[in-house]
Amino acid sequence: KTGIFYFHRGLMSEAEREFRLCLSGFPNNASARKFLGMVLAKQGKNREALPILRSVVNKTKDDIELRLVLAQTLLNLGKKDKALSVLLDSGEKYPEEPNFAINAAILLIKRGDSKKAAACLKKLVAHHPDNLGLKRRAAELYCRIRDWHAARSLLLEEIEKEPNPQALRLLSQVCLNMGRKKEARRYLKKLSTMNIPDQVRQWVESRLKEL
Repeated sequence: KTGIFYFHRGLMSEAEREFRLCLSGFPNNASARKFLGMVLAKQGKNREALPILRSVVNKTKDDIELRLVLAQTLLNLGKKDKALSVLLDSGEKYPEEPNFAINAAILLIKRGDSKKAAACLKKLVAHHPDNLGLKRRAAELYCRIRDWHAARSLLLEEIEKEPNPQALRLLSQVCLNMGRKKEARRYLKKLSTMNIPDQVRQWVESRLKEL
């Protein structure tokens, strides 16, 4: 309990000491092993954390948070393929956790695998049909693979339900990339009527002049 107290307050050195002390007397304590692995990962001690995290994940199976930490630890060690494998496998088993699909898509985009990245994003949206924030994140990632149609579709859904400057700005840019200048102008004009920062307003005005 003392170790967990330190952990949640960000006192990682103290937490590590407590968990190691616990494991010295109870080496099979699953909770202490889990938190020690997370503490080591948070301190950047990735090589030391990795075998502990793997062991606990293999035994507990359903610890979603730990799987995310394991994937990040693998990434930190440069093991991108193994991190991707953890994310894809976890995403299939736990589609309710969006970060598996998001992080997998980002890795796939960096690898240049647009097709698989798009598949991850499609599953993400399908499992979270009412989450506008996730849909915008998916739209942003679709833009990175230049899938303007998918991005536009998601952004249109968002502004129909909840018009906001961020979505309108991105949607106008997507429309410009698709050659839909009239549509882009319409969204830019709507954006100009909103309460937006001066820097964004200058950007909107410059785009409208170009059109």
